[in-house]
Amino acid sequence: MSEPSEAARAWPNWTREPLVHFLAAGALIFALFAWRGEEVDPASRTIDIDRAVQADLSLRFERTLGRAPTDAELDQQIERFVRDEVLYREALRLGFDQGDAVVRRRLASKMDLAASARAEVATPSDETLRAWYEANAERYRRRGELQL
Repeated sequence: MSEPSEAARAWPNWTREPLVHFLAAGALIFALFAWRGEEVDPASRTIDIDRAVQADLSLRFERTLGRAPTDAELDQQIERFVRDEVLYREALRLGFDQGDAVVRRRLASKMDLAASARAEVATPSDETLRAWYEANAERYRRRGELQL
C-alpha cells in the first residue's frame, strides 16, 4: 500500500468522504440560487381587502347561514380569504396549475358558465335577428304553406 501524498495528509480524513462532497456541492448550488434569486414584484405580496371584497364575503356568509355575520365572524372570513389567497398565489408561482386535469376541467367549466351567463343577458340587434331568421326560414314555415 502506498503512502498518501503530503497534500492528502494536510486535509482531515472526513474531507475525502463522498457525502461531504455531495453536501458541499448542494450548499454551493443553494447559495448560488439564493444570491441570484428571482426578483419579486412587491405588488404580488399585497392582498387588498376593500369594501367590495368585504361585502362579497358578508353576502356569501349571509347566503350560507341566513343571517348577516358579526364583526368577529367577518374578521374570520377575511382571515380565511387572505390565507386562501396566499396559498393560491404560491400554488400558481410553483406551477401547480400546469398539467393538472382537475384544474383544467374546473377552469373549462367556469368559462362555460361565464359564456352561458353572457349569452343569456345578451340582446341581439334587429339586423342579427333578421339575418338569422332568413338563414333559418325553413324552420318557421307551416306545413302546406306556399313557398314563394
